[in-house]
Amino acid sequence: MAYCVAELIGRGERLAVKILKKNLKLKELTRKAFFDQPGIYTQIAIPRLISQDYKFPVSVEQKRSSVDILVHTNNHALVAVRIQNGINQKNKIRGHTGDHKELFDIAQRNILLDNGISVVDIPEYECKELFKEKDETKAQKELMYFWDNCIKHPGARDPRF
Repeated sequence: MAYCVAELIGRGERLAVKILKKNLKLKELTRKAFFDQPGIYTQIAIPRLISQDYKFPVSVEQKRSSVDILVHTNNHALVAVRIQNGINQKNKIRGHTGDHKELFDIAQRNILLDNGISVVDIPEYECKELFKEKDETKAQKELMYFWDNCIKHPGARDPRF
């Protein structure tokens, strides 16, 4: 099983990596052993991020999933950046907004938080410029707003799961 691949999946991810590299002054790294140095990693499999002694069950579906972007900061914190589409060009709801996907995302967030990884969710309905991938300046403002907010006010584990 490949734990880390260079190719990104989904709208907004390539631009998000570019913005994070520029703003955080980090390189994009794609090696399997990524905990040893700061950098930006893409498509990291969830099993790679779970501690051996994690006490809660992890579904097969979660084990097959990955984190879009994982940032190992210069002060050695791990931050998962989840790019979450939720509307299409006609402003119709889709993607990460259905009941099943929302529950999946909450469970994944809890798994990451339980394993010492902060989570920054980038919702399409709040970051439309990032998902359009055309105006980097506007997209940077959107993305870094969510980044700064998460770092200053990290979210708590959802008690429903």
